[in-house]
Amino acid sequence: MFFSKYISLLIIVLIAALSAFLFLVDWETESINQDDQSQFGSLSLDNKVVFTCQDRTNWGIFYWDEQTGQGGLLIDSMFDEYSPLVLPDKNQLLFLREDQDYNRLVLWSLQSGEKEDLVFSTHQISEIKISPDGKKLLFQEKNNNGLLYFYDREKDWQVRIAQEVQSFAWNKNGDKFVYVIDDFMYLAAIDWQNRQISEGIEVVDQVSSPIPLSAAQDTFLAVSQSENGVNLVLVDAINKTKKVFSQIEFAVEDDYQFTISYSPDQSKILLNVVSNDSLSTSKTWVVGRSGQSIQGILTDAENPIWSNDGQSIIYLKSDQGEDRQLWSYHLLSRSSERLTGWQNCRSLNNYYLRSNYK
Repeated sequence: MFFSKYISLLIIVLIAALSAFLFLVDWETESINQDDQSQFGSLSLDNKVVFTCQDRTNWGIFYWDEQTGQGGLLIDSMFDEYSPLVLPDKNQLLFLREDQDYNRLVLWSLQSGEKEDLVFSTHQISEIKISPDGKKLLFQEKNNNGLLYFYDREKDWQVRIAQEVQSFAWNKNGDKFVYVIDDFMYLAAIDWQNRQISEGIEVVDQVSSPIPLSAAQDTFLAVSQSENGVNLVLVDAINKTKKVFSQIEFAVEDDYQFTISYSPDQSKILLNVVSNDSLSTSKTWVVGRSGQSIQGILTDAENPIWSNDGQSIIYLKSDQGEDRQLWSYHLLSRSSERLTGWQNCRSLNNYYLRSNYK
């Protein structure tokens, strides 16, 4: 009887501890992945937003399924993992892993569960752009003079392109790319046969944050800051011309960083403007494909992206001093909805940041 009381008490304590643990790690998700393996198996990342949140003591990669309204931990290990990018086939995920003194650029296949280290860097890899075929990369080391690199993962071919780069983008077919230094845009071409990349040719000035147009081979949409706000401009990289596509007026107080992307059906453009001051205030607009219909939608969105159906904007936001969470802004109802209740989140990304390659 004496021992049975203690055994019963021990069972109660263990059940309570287990319940507390599950409450802390589940966060309204379907399941949690402790072994750093895919819980999707042969499923793809279609209709899923992939992003980073703080998982207990380190950063892990999470997902949110737009169709089911469910999410969970996708990759978890003893290292910090962040900045996920879904490849165009939606069955592979590229992400950064911070491993002691290195940044590792890791490719993960959901179908096989295999992970491959593509690039090792002693500097911080801060931005990555995937080619339309998903086989080549442009990546940058911000804390190493803004160095831009080209990498062909099939041929294991890496080339240093330029330093002090502000922004960069692939063209529609992935055989050329542009990059911006001191607001000057340069065009470089890839010679696959001789494994060479041409020296950048100056195209136009006073532009930043280019993305390729789907309708033209070497034409880009870019941002040009003006005294009254920003202009969206069309840049013909071959003929070295640019023209104003849309004008957005707002009070200009400082330099800004810009992000632009097309909606999945190519009918609208998302523009996000973030100030470079200590507050990092942001403004977000949706612009019609003609450049005429301009709708200001958000003033506090971080990393906004298109939903898979193009009817909403998914973004990160800190609500009244709380950790950043995943939110959705519905364009028709003009209302926002909080999606998650997880710990501090960041690095929001999904396939439709590259929807302009369609």
